[in-house]
Amino acid sequence: MAMQQQLDTTPVQCLSSKEEIEAKLVEAGDKLVLIDFYATWCKPCEALKPVFKRCAEEYSNVIFCKVDIDEAQDIDEFKIQKLPTIVFFKKGKEVKKLIGFDIDKLKHGIQSFM
Repeated sequence: MAMQQQLDTTPVQCLSSKEEIEAKLVEAGDKLVLIDFYATWCKPCEALKPVFKRCAEEYSNVIFCKVDIDEAQDIDEFKIQKLPTIVFFKKGKEVKKLIGFDIDKLKHGIQSFM
């Protein structure tokens, strides 16, 4: 339980399974949720990491999560084919998929769905 409290205070929350993703989407209600699907070996993913964290700090009314595709379980339904991929969810439904590292598209997507 202490670990969960720690995750809730960080701007970017780590999720590791389809079950955790679905629970986070339900918990989010009407809030926008962004999930960064990444891998530790992916150079663009590593470059995105500090940018994603800064966005999480800037847009405090948006929920930011990350999923390591090499560690996560049962995430096939999200159809992640290239990295990094950021999936935008609103009311539990996917509304946008951003493939690659593009700061302007990331911020525009956040602003358009808030």
